[in-house]
Amino acid sequence: MIPIADTGRLIRSARRRLARRASPVVDGLTRTVIADQLGRADVAGLDFVDETAAELLKKLTGMPAYLSLAMLGTTVAFDQSARVRGGRKFRSLDHAQRMAWLDLWRAAPIGVFRDFVAFYEKMGVFVYYTHIEEAEHG
Repeated sequence: MIPIADTGRLIRSARRRLARRASPVVDGLTRTVIADQLGRADVAGLDFVDETAAELLKKLTGMPAYLSLAMLGTTVAFDQSARVRGGRKFRSLDHAQRMAWLDLWRAAPIGVFRDFVAFYEKMGVFVYYTHIEEAEHG
């Protein structure tokens, strides 16, 4: 049996490793959903995109362990799963290919896939506009 103190350390270690792997995917998802929300193909030249991605990753790592590990793991799996269709990880696809992959997950018969996309769409856009609001009104 693993002592409780060791269990906590193992969970923190797993969360750190998953967060490192998920970070570029969170960045790609954030850029994609913001561009889509704004009707653009990319977010070049926009303020607060990097801050939004960093804040989303912080929120993911700050969740209780059972949620954090599940969301980070699903984020990494989402990235890898794009190879099945596009031959490349999600973060390496162009905007149109990313949107097509998000559309597949959004329409998936598995609820957790749909919820995953909804989380990033809603949370990413919310955090992005929060940064804009704070910049405009302090």
